[in-house]
Amino acid sequence: MNFSFVIVTSGQYPELVDRVIDSIEAQRIPKYQIVVLGGDDPHRKRVTFVPFDESQKKAHITKKKNIGTEYAKYDNIVYLHDYISLLPGWYEGMKRFGDDWYVCMTKVLNVDGTRYRDWVVDPTVDTSAQLGENAGRNRLLPYSAALNSIQYISGAYWIAKKGVMTEFPLNEDLVWGEGEDIEWSQRVREKYPFSLNDGSAVSLLRPKFKSFEMLSDWECARLEEAE
Repeated sequence: MNFSFVIVTSGQYPELVDRVIDSIEAQRIPKYQIVVLGGDDPHRKRVTFVPFDESQKKAHITKKKNIGTEYAKYDNIVYLHDYISLLPGWYEGMKRFGDDWYVCMTKVLNVDGTRYRDWVVDPTVDTSAQLGENAGRNRLLPYSAALNSIQYISGAYWIAKKGVMTEFPLNEDLVWGEGEDIEWSQRVREKYPFSLNDGSAVSLLRPKFKSFEMLSDWECARLEEAE
């Protein structure tokens, strides 16, 4: 399997960009490409640097990622913010999982090893009939569950086929913090299923403090009944 890695950064954490690149190179992937958009040129071998004018529109990550799609030369594109590092075995896990998917998520772990925002419920979907007062919260699905019609893919990290990203580019009218990942997911999930590979994992390189609760078994059962 060949991969294009698109790393988006504002340049605030150049040392983290180097650590992300290190984590990719440590996978020993036979054929891969790394594209860094924004910030300063990391001056690394096998890395394509694409400068980005941050003054045009603050936090314009949607445009950066769409540019990254254009630069990607392989069909499997991995989008990463500059604080997402591949854990050892990521590539081997992807090989075992195979190539039969459109949009793929893996485990995403906090710096302390707990789950971060990986396999999650779209908080804008009305689940009040199933979850009651727990509806609308940031909720994690068990890795064994698949509820595509009410899920979204977090914009910090995901994997997708280039054809899917070309057909469904990110909405450049939106910037970071405006639910650009939720809006994108809502369009994509109407046509393509989301897949989970829990045999590969990435980790945050700096702590993020937003917490997510795991859905209970009965909550999952209620949601599955409504699918």
